[in-house]
Amino acid sequence: MRFILILLLSVFYYSLNAQHLDTENHGMDSLRKKFQKDSSHTYRPKNFRLIVAYDSRNSFIKNEPVNFYGMQLGVSYKDKHTVGFGGYRITQSSSRAIRRRDLNSRQINEKLTLNYGTVFYQYMLLDKRFFEIDLPVEFGFGKANVLMQDALSGELIANRDLTIFPLGAGLQAIFKPIKWVGVTFLTGYRFVQENERGLNFNGMYYSIGVWLDFRQVLRDTKFYGFQRPKYRKAMQKLKKA
Repeated sequence: MRFILILLLSVFYYSLNAQHLDTENHGMDSLRKKFQKDSSHTYRPKNFRLIVAYDSRNSFIKNEPVNFYGMQLGVSYKDKHTVGFGGYRITQSSSRAIRRRDLNSRQINEKLTLNYGTVFYQYMLLDKRFFEIDLPVEFGFGKANVLMQDALSGELIANRDLTIFPLGAGLQAIFKPIKWVGVTFLTGYRFVQENERGLNFNGMYYSIGVWLDFRQVLRDTKFYGFQRPKYRKAMQKLKKA
């Protein structure tokens, strides 16, 4: 009789324990599925996203180094096609005089300025884990100013305002040692059709800068800072129950 009682109690104890383990495993599975669903939603691809970029370019006008700086605002479609607007101007330090001689053998200081806006399109040619290659093209409209003075007397020889239509195309490479930060290299050529004699705004341009994917920063902050700690705490609480 005592043996039968002990046997019944043992079966009852193990059935309760098995039921508890089954409930715990079911709770764990539910948490894991919800965690996977929430994390997939955080990193879900989007058709459209906003692009904001600071753009600084080194270039040459009449073999003199100049620096353009500007901003770009656009929209990317499926990370493959990007269209938008940009605005550029020469920095004040780059608007320095270019020395040359005219037909009368006078030494002339020629100061060139160039400011313009663009409509741009960029195609993502290649996208890998650690690097990306893009093909940007742009067409713009702007104003140029040519100021010429006699280098000795300071006499004003000419001060002309010109309307320009620059066209540019280039190649951009981005190296991403971390998925949301990297180094970008851009090189291209700017063509400006100009009928004024002696002027030539055409030239190569290049830039080296920091690439930062704010979208990925926000995603990782949400996932590692909030979602994962939340579910980890819930699982630990379930195990202790």
